Amino acid sequence: MDVTKKKKATKSKVEPKSSIKSLEKKLVSMKEVTETDSGHLLPEIALSTRAKKKELTKIAVSSNLPEKVIIDSGSIVSTTQPEKRSSVPKILLIEDDEMLREMYETKFKSEGYNIITADNGADGLKLALSNEYKLVLLDVILPQLDGFSVLEEMKANKLTTPVVLLTNLGTDFDRTKGEKMGAANYLVKANMTPDQIVTIVKKYLV
Repeated sequence: MDVTKKKKATKSKVEPKSSIKSLEKKLVSMKEVTETDSGHLLPEIALSTRAKKKELTKIAVSSNLPEKVIIDSGSIVSTTQPEKRSSVPKILLIEDDEMLREMYETKFKSEGYNIITADNGADGLKLALSNEYKLVLLDVILPQLDGFSVLEEMKANKLTTPVVLLTNLGTDFDRTKGEKMGAANYLVKANMTPDQIVTIVKKYLV
């Protein structure tokens, strides 16, 4: 064997007990593949195209990579997926007052919640029936369909999502009506700041 061939053979040799550091030295690049349907990213370690399948297998085993690995086309692709992140609670806010709607939306988003809004009862009811929410914040005085009617339709459709009525109708009659219809709570907007409302409804978002 001539000197040139001997050098090439030496370069391609991989020790069985390669450490993570020795693997890193062989990296050409590190990238992430396209997001999968389940929402997880699979890390891909692109190795030198000169590396042979046998050498890649040695690297995977000796470097304590995940047990399930695919050795293909000069790459090691981990099939081990990270744990699923807990979903962010989604809130539906049905409020026709633009200023209040934006205030509540900003506050809930700053607290890390996903909030969907509607500015009338008809659109709000469509959203309530077509998606799942952790909580519905519902104004009573609304265009097209009032809050009590929205709540009535939600209950008729067997929705169990907690509904908190937000209104300026602070009479005992309206409060009792809301409770009898199945509202989880009845809050008078004029008496509370957005911060106070967020604090009160957090118990429905755990």
